[in-house]
Amino acid sequence: MQNSPDTAVQLADDGVLSIDLGLVVERVKAELTTRGVGFADLIPVIDRSIPIAQADALVLVRTIYQIAVAAGFWLPWVVLGLVVAGVLLARNRPRALFWTSAAFAAAFLLLSAGMGIGRTFFIGAVSPSIMTSAAAEALFDEVTALLGSTIAALAMVGLLVAIWAWFAGSSRSAVAIRGVLGSGFSAIRGTWEGRGLSTGRLGLAVDRFHGPIH
Repeated sequence: MQNSPDTAVQLADDGVLSIDLGLVVERVKAELTTRGVGFADLIPVIDRSIPIAQADALVLVRTIYQIAVAAGFWLPWVVLGLVVAGVLLARNRPRALFWTSAAFAAAFLLLSAGMGIGRTFFIGAVSPSIMTSAAAEALFDEVTALLGSTIAALAMVGLLVAIWAWFAGSSRSAVAIRGVLGSGFSAIRGTWEGRGLSTGRLGLAVDRFHGPIH
């Protein structure tokens, strides 16, 4: 997918999937030499590739993959900058942060569902005419492993930020829950202090810098 010349399996621009025997033999020679096999140096250099499949769909997959890699470095920072600017310019920042994070999480959950649909479509398109369904599944999972885990992580981040923004908001339910939690923590702190347990300077520092900590 990265179009690297150092891989044993190569995909040509016309969709021919082939195995580079020369690279395979060189790696075998290196392994044999490492294990002390003396005749490994006598193995000749082979410059030959064996075509194993015609996979036009993989050319499109490789193109999309390379575009995603190229845009993947700077595009997230642009989106993050726009999100931060939108929240800072909003009149009600907690509400803006809540809806932005909730939409953020929903978008990545939809993207994850779309990847699942795309996986099914890809497997149906290339198997069994080009490769077996097991090979298609392994190929798709290998290409999208990092993307899938990143999508799941970002969806979780959006969900957690949305929950935090809701608790920090000015709605009646959020204010009521904060009041209950505050009263509960005050009661627990009072009970501990009555028994001689105190957070001391750490507690004072947390109370003083609670804004930056949040």
